[in-house]
Amino acid sequence: MFSHSFTHEIEDEFFQIKLRLGFVLFCALAISLLQIFSFPLDVVRNSYIYLLLAFVALYNIFYYFFIRYFPERYIFLRLILVIAIDISSTVYELHLVEHYAALFAPVLLWYIVGYGMRYGVLIGYIASIFTIFCWLILINFSTFWLDNKYFSYGWAVAFIVIPQYYFVLVKRLHHAINKLNIAYKNVEHEAQYDHLTDLPNRSFFQVKLTTMLSKAIEINSKIALYFIDLDNFKRVNDTQGHDIGDSVLIEAAIRLRDVCEDYGSVARLGGDEFVCIVNYEDENSLYVLAGSIVQALGKPFESTQIPISASVGISLYPDDTKDQFMLKKYADRAMYEAKQRNKSTFVFFHDIS
Repeated sequence: MFSHSFTHEIEDEFFQIKLRLGFVLFCALAISLLQIFSFPLDVVRNSYIYLLLAFVALYNIFYYFFIRYFPERYIFLRLILVIAIDISSTVYELHLVEHYAALFAPVLLWYIVGYGMRYGVLIGYIASIFTIFCWLILINFSTFWLDNKYFSYGWAVAFIVIPQYYFVLVKRLHHAINKLNIAYKNVEHEAQYDHLTDLPNRSFFQVKLTTMLSKAIEINSKIALYFIDLDNFKRVNDTQGHDIGDSVLIEAAIRLRDVCEDYGSVARLGGDEFVCIVNYEDENSLYVLAGSIVQALGKPFESTQIPISASVGISLYPDDTKDQFMLKKYADRAMYEAKQRNKSTFVFFHDIS
């Protein structure tokens, strides 16, 4: 993702290294071909060019191994260093090749825009400032650029104006991506969570159960499934209205989350039905959790004077069944058995006679 300040992906650095090495090869090939066709530079100056290209190539090879083995060290500083080496070496090469500089000058724009697009606007501005600084030195000390003032300052304007356009695009793209991410997260949350209680909904519970069972099969672990139904909830809706009923559900969800969060995941299936999925080793801990659920939901609710309690049914994997459908069915049957036993209690499926 693009950033106003600074972003970092190690793959970006590797890609930049490949691009720079490719540019070095292009320069070496271009200068060699120009020399074949009567390149007007002397042997000493050509040697400087090839030595400069060799230095850039060796530096990038060293840089490659450094980030391969130390990817998270000196990230910001090494990017600043490589910007300085890239731009200063390129500007020096533009000085050496004189009137053939037009072949290589556009690469400075690539450095500015490329760094800004890949590492964020902050890095782009640093590259832009350093490029303009080096360019002003070049056009005021190099004979060729002194003889072509308009050409020199034209490139200077390009180095200032063109990157700004791209940086504006980066900022707008960053803003648009943020809005899309927020919208996507909202849609994803609405699809997976109950709008009233903000607990995972039935579909998300199904995915969670499938995932936990698959993992349990792999590592040979155990799972307990709790079906929880509020007693007397229909009476609240019928006598006090659905607004009070919604308040009861919200408060019940908060209590269940507080009780179950240290054990496993809780969800709302719909209506006044909730479910909790737990990994366990000791079955005694399941009795403790079941008792805590009944106790928490048996306390008076602020929004109603009607006594609310909970009937809880528990089934176990793999002790009761290894089938997902039957695991849910057995927990449901155990919950109805709890209702038959004067409610406000819990029943394990394996205890049903």
